[in-house]
Amino acid sequence: MDAAARLFAAHGYQAVSMEDIGAAAGISGAGIYNHVTAKSDLLVAALTRAADAPQLDASRAFATATSPRHALDLLLRSYIDLTVNHSHLTGTLITEVIHLPAEQRHAIRRLQHDYVSEWVHLLTIERPELTEAEARVVVHAVFTTINDLARIDHPRERADLSGDLFAVCRALLLAHTG
Repeated sequence: MDAAARLFAAHGYQAVSMEDIGAAAGISGAGIYNHVTAKSDLLVAALTRAADAPQLDASRAFATATSPRHALDLLLRSYIDLTVNHSHLTGTLITEVIHLPAEQRHAIRRLQHDYVSEWVHLLTIERPELTEAEARVVVHAVFTTINDLARIDHPRERADLSGDLFAVCRALLLAHTG
């Protein structure tokens, strides 16, 4: 599945064959059918993993956070770490979800929406001057910044990309607060 996700992120779901996936995984393309029935199964598995991972990190953040700001910091660090260390999964989630069957696509979109809503809720507690719509724009700006910079080669060469992303995105989240 990891080999498939990397190929989907690099070339797009449509352009990747089972033979490509098999070669990347060190087995024959036909050998993959011992594990899945179709290429779409690999896409569903990769995207489900990519959508579930932030939710698990969010659960850990909420269990250990001492305040909304602390929860935002924990969520931000975990999302950055996940995205920087597994940019192929994030990239696949961003670009290839349209190739999922409707039921799986809606389930993954629901997970994404719920995850964003958790951030928005925390941000409106921390910054009560923001409306929910404004907080949603800020959260999406943070995600876009992280997602884009984690997937571009040049920024990935920075010695402390994660630290830099944290500083910039925390400033976006907490602008106008002390």
